[in-house]
Amino acid sequence: RGKTMSYPLLSTGRYLIHIVSYLSKLKDEFMALRGRRTLEDEKLDLVVLDTKSLIKSTSRMPSDLHISPSALIDTSARYDTSYSLSVFQCISDAKVMLREMADVAREQLQ
Repeated sequence: RGKTMSYPLLSTGRYLIHIVSYLSKLKDEFMALRGRRTLEDEKLDLVVLDTKSLIKSTSRMPSDLHISPSALIDTSARYDTSYSLSVFQCISDAKVMLREMADVAREQLQ
């Protein structure tokens, strides 16, 4: 949990801001339902917690549109998993390059 192995992750800050804004409003609407007997409060609490988790994960979502050195290690692992079978030479070459770059990032950042 808390990690994806999909590649590429294509998200833009503007789009993520819209999603977080929508989820925040949704969470507030769920919280407003407490005590109205429309749903059990225990179930509503779980829904609110899940919505908060979605807000946090969306806020922390990496993007492969602009790879940063700190995200390179994760990007390399996801690329490797997503293209586990290298049908084309360019995929094999990209895996080698990303692994090498991730190794350098590990040395420098950790």
